[in-house]
Amino acid sequence: MIRLAPRRHYGDSLADDALVRLDLQAGDGFGLPLVDLDRILTNLIENALTYGDPPVDISTYRRNGQYTLEVRDHGGGIPCDQLDRALQPFVRLDEARSGDAHCGLGLAIVRRLVRYNGGVFQAGNASDGGFVVALTFPG
Repeated sequence: MIRLAPRRHYGDSLADDALVRLDLQAGDGFGLPLVDLDRILTNLIENALTYGDPPVDISTYRRNGQYTLEVRDHGGGIPCDQLDRALQPFVRLDEARSGDAHCGLGLAIVRRLVRYNGGVFQAGNASDGGFVVALTFPG
């Protein structure tokens, strides 16, 4: 199991034009099996960099006895009427990208892993732009 704790040095060396920014504030109690955490973050970061715009903000925090992991990009988001489709396996919103390696499983895999680990998956457009996924787990 890997624990996500605040690490000041992660952000110290990042420039303003970093692709990924970290804000890990959940503390030592937040942990997921390494294989699941890797799969979750890989899918979310790859989607954010492929379909959104950097930086990708990854944050953790603890609130009301629960731990939350958020991944957010700064792109145009997903049209509200397409959000449910985007969460379905093998659905790709941009058919013009049919030649790349994506098969429309990223968000579906993340949602399944979060539920497997007892968490709640939420995804939507950020009020000030971009797409955000919030994963909340019991404390």
